[in-house]
Amino acid sequence: RRRSARAAAGDGPEEVASVAADSRLSEVMTCALSADSANSFPAAVGKPADPAPDDTSLRTIQLPHTPPESEGPGTAPLGADLLRADLDAELARRLQQEEEQRAARRGGGRGHGSGSGRRGRGRGAGSGSMMPTVVGAAADMDDLEVAMALQMEEVQQANLERDRTVRLQRQLDSRALTVYDTVWGEVSLIGFAQDETKSRRRLRWCTYLGLTSFPCCVMSCPCCWRGLAQPPTSRALRNGWSRLLVSWSFLFVLVQTGILVYMCFEYGVVGLSRNIMLGPGFVVFNDWGAKNASLMLYEHEWWRLFTPMVLHAGWFHLLSNILLQLHLGTVLEVLWGHTNWLLVYVLSGMFGSLTSSIFMPEKIGVGSSGAVCGLIGAWGPFILATWHQTLPNDVKARNAQMQMVVASVVLLVPLSFAPMVDAAAHIGGLLMGATSATALFAGRIQTRSYRIATRSAAVILFVAMWAGTLAWFIDNATPPKALLNLCPASGCPAP
Repeated sequence: RRRSARAAAGDGPEEVASVAADSRLSEVMTCALSADSANSFPAAVGKPADPAPDDTSLRTIQLPHTPPESEGPGTAPLGADLLRADLDAELARRLQQEEEQRAARRGGGRGHGSGSGRRGRGRGAGSGSMMPTVVGAAADMDDLEVAMALQMEEVQQANLERDRTVRLQRQLDSRALTVYDTVWGEVSLIGFAQDETKSRRRLRWCTYLGLTSFPCCVMSCPCCWRGLAQPPTSRALRNGWSRLLVSWSFLFVLVQTGILVYMCFEYGVVGLSRNIMLGPGFVVFNDWGAKNASLMLYEHEWWRLFTPMVLHAGWFHLLSNILLQLHLGTVLEVLWGHTNWLLVYVLSGMFGSLTSSIFMPEKIGVGSSGAVCGLIGAWGPFILATWHQTLPNDVKARNAQMQMVVASVVLLVPLSFAPMVDAAAHIGGLLMGATSATALFAGRIQTRSYRIATRSAAVILFVAMWAGTLAWFIDNATPPKALLNLCPASGCPAP
């Protein structure tokens, strides 16, 4: 039908001849099917099952083409086998002609084999005429293989380019900063891009500084999420705020801030020349429980060992303490537990006030810096007690934390001798925090003998430090008695 359409469209004589041959082939196939149907299915077509011996109309076929010279005009009796052999030979001849025409159009100059005649008996009659078909198929397969090879090469190049891009992106992602916070969980910052810009780099580092300083603000403010790889989930926010709000650290911050706000409203804020910390006058703090060695020793006001922890000289002093206390304190409280954290914080602050009364008896003092230093001092013994209980994936984080503790202690000691800083309270709180943490966390040591020996030594040292320091203060401290007659906040009475 396709060739008939091309012939009708005006193709060349070669296509017209092909159409004629197709018509003849169709007639031959029709004759063969008619003969088979007459011999095989007589009941289905309504023919008699046993035809008369002289009735040869069912086995006699009138061929529509001119017979060869050996046969005369008219009809010739042929069987079904002869028709099948003729059909095979005709198909072989047509395939040969098609291959010759295709080779001529390609200009390939391929050799052509000749058939064994238009009509032969048996399947072997058309076997020799199939050779051009094989050659043409081989030529077509060569073209197909070349096309497939080119396509496969393009696919391989695309795969190599994709693998290179993925490998480069993985290298960039491996350099991405990931901050793990015990309170807020693991937070990933935006990764490094191939076309890194200064604004993107600045945004990433600002977000990192915010997470290490004010994680609650960064995690809760949507405008700060641009520097994160993905915004925090509602569950992470809910867990983080629940850990923060129910902590002793947050409660101390609320009390310390509330007291300073009330004092500023009640007594006012004096100039920076009188109080560089931006707060009320210093005489006010003595009435509220500041560290006063004279009142502790002569008037036995020992509660002044605790009250300085909730007082701050001004807003600058308060911010410098509560930022570290709110972030580091909450993290350590989640790790240690509420009771252990409270014991370390209070004992360190009180011991810092006691050591300050020994080495600086002529000054009054306020602030929770001694307690905060005690938290830093207690962090090291906790890491050492749980050293072998760290998961393999957390070894780097554990080592980094230990390095941070050592660096903090190294920086804390010289900074404690800066002006208006109570070095005795800092160092005393640091030592008491380390000692009390050793006694509390010795139970986490896995080896029983080491656990008993460590806890016994820590308890003995803890008792010796408190007993020795108190005895030294009572027996050897000589605070000035002028601190007993400080004017109250309402002003000194008229003489």
